[in-house]
Amino acid sequence: MVHAGAEFSPAGLWWKTAYLGWGACLAAALGLLRLGPGGAAAALAYLGGVVVILLGGTNPVSLWLWTHFWPLRFVRYPGNMAYLLLPLVAVLVAAG
Repeated sequence: MVHAGAEFSPAGLWWKTAYLGWGACLAAALGLLRLGPGGAAAALAYLGGVVVILLGGTNPVSLWLWTHFWPLRFVRYPGNMAYLLLPLVAVLVAAG
């Protein structure tokens, strides 16, 4: 137990920084269930597509996409495309 005035301990008090993230994850999971089968399939397909883009050249599918889809040549790092997940996560959390 950490007393007032003591330094923050990441090992013991990790939940103080993660509980909002857990709540959003739970809301997104509930939102995925509320979308129904068609909406959930579309959301998971979008998620899968973004994950393939984020993988960059680490697998053959993603490498083919990065070498043949011309707009991606203007992106320096695949991780810069992580913002594409934000609309999906926002919709899922709102639905949940």
